Amino acid sequence: MWIEHKGRLIQAKDISRHRYKTYLKEDVLTELKMLAATHNTEIGYLLENGVYHLLQHDTLALQKHPRCAKKEFRTTMDAELFAALSERAASLRVPKNRLIEEAVQYIDVSTLKHKDYRYRIETR
Repeated sequence: MWIEHKGRLIQAKDISRHRYKTYLKEDVLTELKMLAATHNTEIGYLLENGVYHLLQHDTLALQKHPRCAKKEFRTTMDAELFAALSERAASLRVPKNRLIEEAVQYIDVSTLKHKDYRYRIETR
């Protein structure tokens, strides 16, 4: 992100973001790549959107899925949202990874962040 300060632009790290690593099924990752390309956004923003909407539901029914090949994926998420995800995962006694994969079904494309969101200019 960029900060406008005294008429000058200063590049700054967004401290409200939490960096994390997860493992996603290859077919889910492929689906997210296509969805991101279609809606001009990033995979991380898609996952963040899905997690946000997943946490809005009071009850959650997790389906059992067979094990399959997974790929490592690193991205960032809003720190408060990640903390809420961690709390929900602990209360359900499931790994965060499982909730992140489940969140793909809750993505709402009408409220996605644009691909260039990280290059926004804020004033102080």
